[in-house]
Amino acid sequence: MNVDQYIEIYHRTGVDGLNDAVATLEGGHRADVLKSLQAKGFEILQHGGREGGPAGMVLRGPDEKFGLTR
Repeated sequence: MNVDQYIEIYHRTGVDGLNDAVATLEGGHRADVLKSLQAKGFEILQHGGREGGPAGMVLRGPDEKFGLTR
């Protein structure tokens, strides 16, 4: 999936649904998606993953930073 598909997941399901989708990705691909989302204005928490792979989660979407709902 490309980053726009993950943004669509966010718009349909919110942060929880987006995190569920991102959690299914392999380490390197997950890191790339999170970096792309961050470039689009999403707030990302990055941390070391299990077995040395990168991990992270979306804290909030760009609209949530300004008090807007999706």
